[in-house]
Amino acid sequence: RRSGMKSDRWREVRSLFDRLLDLPAGERAALLAAETAADPELRSEVESLLALAAEAEPFLEMPAAEEARQQLIDLSGAPSGDLYLLPADDGGVRGDAGEAVAPGAAIGAYRIVREIGHGGMGTVYLCERASGDFGQRVAIKLIRRGMDTALVVERFLAERRILSALEHPNIARLIDGGTTADGRPYFVMEYIEGEALLDYCDKRRLTVADRLRLFREVCRAVQYAHQRLVVHRDLKPTNILVTSDGIPKLLDFGLSRVLNPDGSAETRGLTALGLRMMTPEYASPEQARGELVTTASDVYSLGILLFELLTGRRPYRIRSRRAADLERAICDEIPERPSTAAAKGGEIDTPGGPVTLTAKEASEVRDGSVARLRRALAGDIDNIVLKALKKEPERRYSSAGELAEDIRRHLAGLPVMARPDTLGYRASKFVRRHAVALSGTLGAAVLLAILIGIHTSQLSRERDRAEMQATESKELATFLASLFELSDLDRTRGQALSARDILDRGAARIESDLGAQPQVAAKMMQIIANVYRELDLNAQARPLLEGAVAALRRLHGEENLDVATAERNLGALLHALGDEQHAEELLRQAIRTGQTLAPGGVDLALARGVLANTLKRLGQYPAADAEFRAALAILDKAPPPDELALAKTLGNYGLFLETVDLAPKGVPYLRRTLEIEDRVLGPESPSAGANRLNLGIGLRLTGAFDEAIAVETQALAIAEKSYGRKNSFYGKALNELGSTWSAKGDVDRAGESYRASIPIYEEVLGPDHPDTVGARRNLAILLAINGREREALPEFQAVLASRERRFGPDHPAVAESLFDVANARRGTGDLTGVEAMMRRGLAIYRAKVDPDSSDLACALSDLAEVLCAGTAKAEGLALLAESKAIVLRAPSPSAPPLGALDQAISRCGGGSS
Repeated sequence: RRSGMKSDRWREVRSLFDRLLDLPAGERAALLAAETAADPELRSEVESLLALAAEAEPFLEMPAAEEARQQLIDLSGAPSGDLYLLPADDGGVRGDAGEAVAPGAAIGAYRIVREIGHGGMGTVYLCERASGDFGQRVAIKLIRRGMDTALVVERFLAERRILSALEHPNIARLIDGGTTADGRPYFVMEYIEGEALLDYCDKRRLTVADRLRLFREVCRAVQYAHQRLVVHRDLKPTNILVTSDGIPKLLDFGLSRVLNPDGSAETRGLTALGLRMMTPEYASPEQARGELVTTASDVYSLGILLFELLTGRRPYRIRSRRAADLERAICDEIPERPSTAAAKGGEIDTPGGPVTLTAKEASEVRDGSVARLRRALAGDIDNIVLKALKKEPERRYSSAGELAEDIRRHLAGLPVMARPDTLGYRASKFVRRHAVALSGTLGAAVLLAILIGIHTSQLSRERDRAEMQATESKELATFLASLFELSDLDRTRGQALSARDILDRGAARIESDLGAQPQVAAKMMQIIANVYRELDLNAQARPLLEGAVAALRRLHGEENLDVATAERNLGALLHALGDEQHAEELLRQAIRTGQTLAPGGVDLALARGVLANTLKRLGQYPAADAEFRAALAILDKAPPPDELALAKTLGNYGLFLETVDLAPKGVPYLRRTLEIEDRVLGPESPSAGANRLNLGIGLRLTGAFDEAIAVETQALAIAEKSYGRKNSFYGKALNELGSTWSAKGDVDRAGESYRASIPIYEEVLGPDHPDTVGARRNLAILLAINGREREALPEFQAVLASRERRFGPDHPAVAESLFDVANARRGTGDLTGVEAMMRRGLAIYRAKVDPDSSDLACALSDLAEVLCAGTAKAEGLALLAESKAIVLRAPSPSAPPLGALDQAISRCGGGSS
């Protein structure tokens, strides 16, 4: 304590002290000498504070400047104007920290081998038994000489008490304890031979999924401690070691606290004296503010740890150790989404100083590529991490166990709690968004036919596998029959129910009527979900299929054919909804089970076919081609042949070949598909209509426009007859017909078809669905290439806004739309913001696409034209030369023609080399 210092004098001392805190030693000495040359007393006061700061550093394992800041309690407003420091006689840091104990020395029954770490209160030694044949290796934490003040000893013993109460496979175990001859306490722990969590994962290039599984074990250990009223308060990568066999072990409860029964932390000792005990990089806002610490604080630290584990860097950097700056960073800085962080890279702190971690470097030790890593993190993982990192404790996960459960649900392809906008994925929400219903008695009759057809098909498949019991079949039939009693006017008080009403009520009754028979309930969930899908109500199908997968896994475990079938059905639905990441995980699990239990089965072929479509949408074309071929190889040999499964897979493979510019090879597959389905299902069936549409696309791409229009018009008529006009298939038929009219050169008919498809897509799929956005962009391109840029511009702008909502600000699709809008604006004669938009788009392309990409070549050429038209001709010529170099290295039909580039170079004042 220092008394008698006036308020003004204290402010002068503190002001200089603040300026010196973060300076290197040499600069600090020079500034101190210059500022206090005429005031030796000021120099003495400031040097005194700096010395105290240096003493505090090892004790709290924080930089000295900040710890001194945390210890100071400014009472300058009090009458005495005193400045209070942590008093030495109350247990503060004082004296020599002491020397390490030499190897060979004894601690109790153990002999020291070497020092393996040290912190503020003690040193940790690797030891072995001093006598006997046990050969046991342990870690001993011994309080350091000079640190054995009353308060430090209290904290040390508190850690020993806490460890003695914790017995968990993922927490380092307490073995023994005692006191040395000179009165210093120690305790003996399980010796963990392992690597720090981040190092372990990066060295082995663990995928996101594998990192999440490892992190779940850490969460379970933290939850175990919380259940015993222990808050760790210092969760960070170096306090979690992973053994060679992949078991994480939680260490160092030196800053932990035992909670009171009401969940609040004890406030004795150091905390009560005003010290904020924390590692700032992993501290929660309430720790930074010195507020009450509960289990929610550990959840926040777990969120930081998970962010770093998945992206390679923390959600924010601590750039200054000043109290105000620390609090601002921890309490106010909003973390970005992990998927965004993974795509950007950034500076990270290392023992050797700050270094730049690129997005490529971070992704290479995780999921292989920036795009793949970002896809793995986007969606559920973004939401899970950000929920754990909420600044307000009450908005975080209520426990580490709840965080672990959400990760499990994500890995299992189930809905997560961190997505309140789709909470429970309840049918009622989707009813409002997808109001498509059949009407009255006709609807019920059609629904009955569909239900019976699906039920019969599933029973047939079950008989083939000899797994469906007769009692289960009877229960399903009884439940199906009971659904249609709902349509009896006597039962509904004169109100005729639509098929949609019957489905909704049936879905709601599954749990109450079949809850005691989970196998039957799971079958019924899948049957009703499949009918929802027939009616284009995919969102309503999702909770049912998720429920079926969960129920069957509880009954049978992972490796079971019923489970694999349910996983395939859910994977196909998620693919239809655009959730490719979860679809891929589920489908791969279904395929693994099928390869083990039924390697020649039709179900395995169907799962591989759906996975192929998912990989196609993800742009993984070689992998998609391999899956299609594997599926067809199974179907060619399957006894007896499943013609419809074969037709479906042939059709999807034909569409895939169109996607990779092999339409002439794809058309024969599509014709064969249509021949099978016309024969088996009839030419008016919905499935045959879909395949007519697919064939029309192939014919268009090969230049057979008239035949394409004929079969697509047939598909449109079948879609309307089967589903009505408010259906995504009807919208798709209109959109594809528009593309064929456009290819033939009929702008008016093409525009009419596109415009008719867009509101259908928006109502059924939503404004940001890929099909909706694709139809709108098709219309905009049609208008723009026909000189109608003013009409095209609002459509391009709507596409840009949608893509920014879906992908974030720095995705290649956003770059494409930036150039779309900029070029349309140029076409109207309005150059406002054109150059800025193009520069932003070019920056995205440079960061996100291959250096030889045709998209990059086009972007360079477009921006160069704008620059050459102005005063930046030299820069324009450089961009044109770069574009030409790309085209020469990697020719592509979608790249700028070399002749056009040469002409642009000439117009810009350069030579055409």
